[in-house]
Amino acid sequence: MIDQTRMTALHQRAMEQAQEALTTSDSRLARELSRSAFEKEREAAESLPSEPGQEPTRAILYRSAAMLALDCRDDAEAGRLARAGLAGSPPDDVRAELREILAGVERSSPGRSIARVFRTALALVLSSVVSALDAIRSHR
Repeated sequence: MIDQTRMTALHQRAMEQAQEALTTSDSRLARELSRSAFEKEREAAESLPSEPGQEPTRAILYRSAAMLALDCRDDAEAGRLARAGLAGSPPDDVRAELREILAGVERSSPGRSIARVFRTALALVLSSVVSALDAIRSHR
């Protein structure tokens, strides 16, 4: 059973802390507040089941939690939360924002960057090998 009061309190406190993080001049405190806001918003989002009756609140909480995860530089968690939000039935505008978060995370993922570099290097090597074989064949 969902504790609406707790979920609402977590969300409200998360938004307060996120706002405090934006207004403080102390960078250490800002990071702590952002992390705490993210953790509270994630807990609020995860407290709602993936049921049509929970939308759009559920999707909005997941979007907010994913954005806060990005603010904390936790791309993997932002991606996980965006996928969880998409697993429900979010309204079109929220779905688009969750997809945008997910696409951004996937574009910036170090593993994907390494894979992209590897594919490019492999393509260059294969191209060189093909060119060398063509040159050998033409000299026969």
